[in-house]
Amino acid sequence: MAKIFKRVDANELGFTYKNDLVPTFVNLDPRLIQKSKLTLSEGQQMESPCLVCSEAFCMNSAVDQDVFEPLKISQSEALCPVDALEINEAKLNIGKDCISCGLCIVSCPLGALSFDENYNVCVSNSREELIETDKRVETSKYSIEYSTAFSVENETLLRKVVSGINNSNSRTSVVNSLVAKSLSKKNVPTYLTRQGDVNLRMDAISKVEETFYLIEIEVLANLDSPRDILDDVAVFCSRYKVEKSKVVGVIVLAELPNKRTEYWELISDIQKVIGLKIVTIPISALLVLLWNRAYLKIDDYCLDHSNTSARGAIEAALGRKINLPDNCN
Repeated sequence: MAKIFKRVDANELGFTYKNDLVPTFVNLDPRLIQKSKLTLSEGQQMESPCLVCSEAFCMNSAVDQDVFEPLKISQSEALCPVDALEINEAKLNIGKDCISCGLCIVSCPLGALSFDENYNVCVSNSREELIETDKRVETSKYSIEYSTAFSVENETLLRKVVSGINNSNSRTSVVNSLVAKSLSKKNVPTYLTRQGDVNLRMDAISKVEETFYLIEIEVLANLDSPRDILDDVAVFCSRYKVEKSKVVGVIVLAELPNKRTEYWELISDIQKVIGLKIVTIPISALLVLLWNRAYLKIDDYCLDHSNTSARGAIEAALGRKINLPDNCN
């Protein structure tokens, strides 16, 4: 049975800083394998501990209410794709199901979570510099600045995430949740669709300004993905009276296909003959941009047989070279 995380109760035990100090600056370790350094209002520095805050941003992610009306009621606010986080006895615990995607790390406003040397997510539950409170702190009221973007991406970590997805008990729901939450964090509010919905056959749907993004999510690329996009667009445009020019197909993959596969030829043919734009985004791109707090520009991922690499789009967003070998897919 799926584990349901505990909702934060404002009446439960919480923590705050001594002498009414407040956090002002978080200095992140560029590799994210050391605890963040937190600066308080009088200049004191400390390793940032978890306050067990009332919002629990590491566990909760508010659902955008302006994307697509038919799906609002079915969306989950749970952030972690595998529900690996739990608050127990006033401590945040990371379960063994964690896939090291880092969503919780980048969502904590205080930098209390990090990777260890093996890229397992860990949390600082130290209470030495804190005092107990009978009401959990609202961290959203703080005005906190952060150090510059960090560089954490590497092949070992990305393969750890993909391995975690593949080894999960419900691989499809895990990868779908990971993609939807990552896109939402990148200002592309995304809804997962309901299984069996004949009007919304895609895995997820997003809308940015006047453009709808119909999203198919796969661990491995196959020719069914572009074909599914064609079917998704035809049904969606007919059912909801949306012009095809306002729709973009999105295929999100754990690994990009080889440049010689028919996938790229099919993508190119669809765009040339049908006039439908299809972008192909590797999950690694979403994660790297997430970890580095970099901007996602979806149109940069219009890959086809003449350009089968997402490296240029990622590096343009980072403003630097990506820390992955040239042959990494």
